[in-house]
Amino acid sequence: MRKVGKIATAAGTMLASLFMGATSVSAQSDSAGDVFGAGMSAFMCICYAVAIIVGLGLLVFTVMMIVDVTKRDESVLPNKTMWMVLMIVGTVVGGFGWIVAIYYYFARKRKLDAMGK
Repeated sequence: MRKVGKIATAAGTMLASLFMGATSVSAQSDSAGDVFGAGMSAFMCICYAVAIIVGLGLLVFTVMMIVDVTKRDESVLPNKTMWMVLMIVGTVVGGFGWIVAIYYYFARKRKLDAMGK
């Protein structure tokens, strides 16, 4: 275990000296921390970007399902008002509108599209 730690420390020091041009041992230690911090910052930015993209995709999907509900006739979709209220209120207030939209897609929309209604 100590050998792995020594190798990791040596590798980190070498990377720090390559990236930051550090010359002394104390500067290499600080640079290794800076490189690690920069890497973690980049990782967190990527995570936030993915979360934003997924969130926007779910919002667009929910809006598409709300539009689909509004286009359906009351005779084809008996609980039209309930679906609209659940999706709109769930999106605005609770943040669970996307769950309702996914359920609507698989439980109702696909069946209605398959029947041609």
